[in-house]
Amino acid sequence: MKQQKIKFTIGQDGLVNDTELFNDDITTQQYVRTAIHTTLEELGIEVSEEWEMDDNSIELTVTRWI
Repeated sequence: MKQQKIKFTIGQDGLVNDTELFNDDITTQQYVRTAIHTTLEELGIEVSEEWEMDDNSIELTVTRWI
C-alpha cells in the first residue's frame, strides 16, 4: 500500500485552495473547516496536520492510503 499526502488551505474568507466551495454569505472559515473534516472522515482520509497560519488561513495535510 502506498501513502499519498494532500494539502488543503482554508482561507479566512472560506476559500479552499483559493476556490469558493459555497455561494452562501453565511459561510465561514470554521463552517468550511468542519465540512472538510466531516467529508474526509467519511472517505476514510486522515488529517495528519492542521495549522493556523499567520494570515489566519488554516492549512491541512491529509493522508490517504492507496
